[in-house]
Amino acid sequence: MTGVMSGDAIYHRHNTNTNRNEKGDQRMQEEQSSVLARNLLEVFNERDEAQRLQVIQELYTTNATFFEADGSFTGAEAINKRVTEVLQTIPAEAIFRTSGPMTRNHNAARLAWTLATEHGPVMASGMDVAFLEGDRIATLYLFIDLP
Repeated sequence: MTGVMSGDAIYHRHNTNTNRNEKGDQRMQEEQSSVLARNLLEVFNERDEAQRLQVIQELYTTNATFFEADGSFTGAEAINKRVTEVLQTIPAEAIFRTSGPMTRNHNAARLAWTLATEHGPVMASGMDVAFLEGDRIATLYLFIDLP
């Protein structure tokens, strides 16, 4: 092998560090990745405000803040209200889906997503970037890419 490593080799080498507790790291990553997937699927796809609020209270810290380009919303009630407003602007049959795996760097995580109807074209895509406290979302940044 030459002195240049492929991206896969660098990734593999970086992720096989023997100084880590691999089972603990894997479990923590799975818990935190499920937090972002659950947020997308159970918060942003949930049209029932009461049900959505329960999930927000489970997934977010008490004083969590949701940031988007036009504003920020702090606390479960404010986040829930904003999600309601967002959902009112899209067709009821449109759903958010993950479009790639969650990636994590310490307490930061990101998840790419798309918004589309079952058989229709993608209406929007984007990425959620979160800073986590334990297995809960402390801050969530929304990045939207319109087609």
